[in-house]
Amino acid sequence: MNFLLKLKAGDYGLAKTYWLYGVIVNIAYRLIDLGVTKFSFELSIVLFFIMAIYTFFQIFGLWNAASRYEGLKIWAVIAKVLAVLGAMLYFLGLFAMLSVLFA
Repeated sequence: MNFLLKLKAGDYGLAKTYWLYGVIVNIAYRLIDLGVTKFSFELSIVLFFIMAIYTFFQIFGLWNAASRYEGLKIWAVIAKVLAVLGAMLYFLGLFAMLSVLFA
C-alpha cells in the first residue's frame, strides 16, 4: 500500500508517474484484459475495478507530480489537463460498467 500512497502524493516525479505508472500500466492492463475477457467476463469485471482503484491513485499522483514539477511549466500544465481528462474518462468508464452490471 505504501506504493499507492507514494504514487498518489506524486513522489515518483512527473515523467515516471505519467509514462511508467500511467501509460505503460494502462497498456499492460488492456492487453491482460483482452486475454481475460475471452475466458471470464466476471474476472474482467474484477480487473476493471482493481484498475479503477489504481487509476484513482495515478490521476491524483499525476496532478501532484505536476504541481511539484520544476522543469518547463508547459509540461505541468499539459499533465494537469491530462489528469482532468483522465478523471473524466475514469468516471465515464465506471458509470458505464455499473450500468452494464445493474441493467
